Amino acid sequence: MGDSAENLLLDRLVERTKAGRVVWREEVDGWFTAEIGGTFPARFRFLYFEATNQIGADPLAIQLMMPGWNGVYFAGTEGFQCFREILAIAFEGWRPAPDPREALRLLDEGLRERDSAG
Repeated sequence: MGDSAENLLLDRLVERTKAGRVVWREEVDGWFTAEIGGTFPARFRFLYFEATNQIGADPLAIQLMMPGWNGVYFAGTEGFQCFREILAIAFEGWRPAPDPREALRLLDEGLRERDSAG
């Protein structure tokens, strides 16, 4: 992600989750929680924004709360992608974070089809 302290923190959470040193559980209230060192809770959850005339909603942000740091990471940011990666590692059935290169491929393919038909 980069070299800022915040990026290092998120990278470390991903790395430690991959290594099995940080173990997450899903709470009934929508939070994902890890007890680190027995007394160091890290928690995150999806945030949804209600829009008029919208049926259903996708999460647009992730809120992190832990001792020494609270943050909000919006969809499309590297921070949001880190938490999607954590979910894919920690919970069976979570799919990995979408890759924008797939959307780019579909866009290019659609434009090629349109240009060749015209």
